[in-house]
Amino acid sequence: MFYLTLILIPTITGLIGWGTNWIAIKMLFRPKRTFHFLGLKWQGLIPRRRTQIASTIAEIIERDILSSHTIQHELKQINLHPYLKELATRLVHDSLAKKLKSIPFLGNFITSSSLEMLEKMTLEAIEEEAQPLMDKLAIEMEKQVHVKRIIEEKINEFDLDRLESMIMETARREFKMIEWLGGILGFILGLVQLLIIWLAGSLIS
Repeated sequence: MFYLTLILIPTITGLIGWGTNWIAIKMLFRPKRTFHFLGLKWQGLIPRRRTQIASTIAEIIERDILSSHTIQHELKQINLHPYLKELATRLVHDSLAKKLKSIPFLGNFITSSSLEMLEKMTLEAIEEEAQPLMDKLAIEMEKQVHVKRIIEEKINEFDLDRLESMIMETARREFKMIEWLGGILGFILGLVQLLIIWLAGSLIS
């Protein structure tokens, strides 16, 4: 009986520690809807505080990671030259060339070299106007794009089952470690209890 107690107490406390942590992890997401039991309301931490969590995450991302100024900076880094060159080529060769060649007398002077010169002039003119336009666009986006609101809305719209699956998949190893840690600590607590029982028995005897 004594040896059975030696085995049972650490085993039971270990199972209790493991089970408690396992339940705590599950209760991050479950139950997804409010569950009434013994006059109390039960709901998973994330479903219950989803709005608050979304607001906090959105605020952190907007303030520390993806601020409006960051968006403005990134927009200004876009290399517009390839797109503007393509636009200038299309404007000159597909639009202006046809119209110029259709003009009597003037059309005879429209050659490949003159079109290339016209394309170069068009590109230079567009590039001169493009950068100030990009600066204005960046400033306007800074005013119009509300990063916090967008992120908050997206998080609140996110499917809870999918979110749970993503988090469990990403942190599976860490969650398992938490479960086993609970079991190990529970087992150690059982050993401590056995030691206390043994010491108490020794003192009494």
